[in-house]
Amino acid sequence: MAGANTKVAIASNALQLIGSSAIASFSDDDAGAVVANNIFDDIAEELLAFYPWSFAKKQSDALSMLTQTPDTLWDRVHQLPSDLLALRRIVVNSKDIDYEVYGDRVFSNAAEADDVYAIYTHYADVTVWPPAFRLFMEYRLATIFATSVAIKADLAGFFLDKAEVQGRIAKSVDAQQDTTQAMTTTRFITVRR
Repeated sequence: MAGANTKVAIASNALQLIGSSAIASFSDDDAGAVVANNIFDDIAEELLAFYPWSFAKKQSDALSMLTQTPDTLWDRVHQLPSDLLALRRIVVNSKDIDYEVYGDRVFSNAAEADDVYAIYTHYADVTVWPPAFRLFMEYRLATIFATSVAIKADLAGFFLDKAEVQGRIAKSVDAQQDTTQAMTTTRFITVRR
């Protein structure tokens, strides 16, 4: 399983985990290839969107302000990037601002002259997925392949458990990619006095 850095290699590893044959392409004449072709991107998008992975984080260029009249709660409307899977922050002048997402648009109270930026998760290329995330994806795919290819519900449960554990491991490893935030202690010191 080490070094699987293509969609087909990851899907092939997952199929082998359930005892199925390896695949060389999503167009192979094999049940595993058909299922992999149909679900790979959906599962990858689900896993990428559910946590702010550092390898899938992206900052937009200044968002385009739309001429649409916002509802009564917000002053401005901006178009979100087309490759956005999950919005994490909206930033103006290096500060987070309040916002609300409506479909592919973001509403805020940014000033008309402000440059508004989005920090978001996108579908990062498979070649940059770290090993812990690739294994998470393989176990998650194996869960689906176990029911759709091998028709073994107990095997699906086994791999679902493995995927949950591997997801926690992958998040833990990924969380170490940022600067550690200092804990504010002034409140504790004040209470002690």
